[in-house]
Amino acid sequence: MENLLFNLDSVEVSYGDNALTSIVQINERIQDIEKYLHEHHNFNDFEKSQLADRLSKLEDLNRQVQRELVSQTQKIAELKSSL
Repeated sequence: MENLLFNLDSVEVSYGDNALTSIVQINERIQDIEKYLHEHHNFNDFEKSQLADRLSKLEDLNRQVQRELVSQTQKIAELKSSL
């Protein structure tokens, strides 16, 4: 049990902070794109497709993160209910 508790603490301290930092950084990229779109209004078709592609990739990444978090939350709930 000692190693288990150490490992859980390690996950919370190391990975938890890194995961949250990554999510915040993704949001900063989204805000950068939003600011860019508000400051620039005349895009050619290539620029529009590039921006749309990047937004789609961010959207896909967010969906993947959300699916994984839902899965982990479900697993945690199952583990808690088995205690």
